[in-house]
Amino acid sequence: MYQKEVERKRRNNISEGIDQLVQQMGIPELEKAGKSVQLRRASEWMAELGERVGGLEKEVGELRGEKLDLEVCPCSLS
Repeated sequence: MYQKEVERKRRNNISEGIDQLVQQMGIPELEKAGKSVQLRRASEWMAELGERVGGLEKEVGELRGEKLDLEVCPCSLS
């Protein structure tokens, strides 16, 4: 009996975690999909976020470089 209870609790924890991921993604129709579809889409979503973060980090670096150029030589604004 104890093992069944532990297993039920483990499954509930996994299900709650998946549900939280789906809520954070903000895709209402995904809430009705099966857990495997939800996990696959969450994985894709995280990969997309990683790519966006990488692009934004690159853009920030470029902007910092431009800022330094302007600070060193403000004459280029004239």
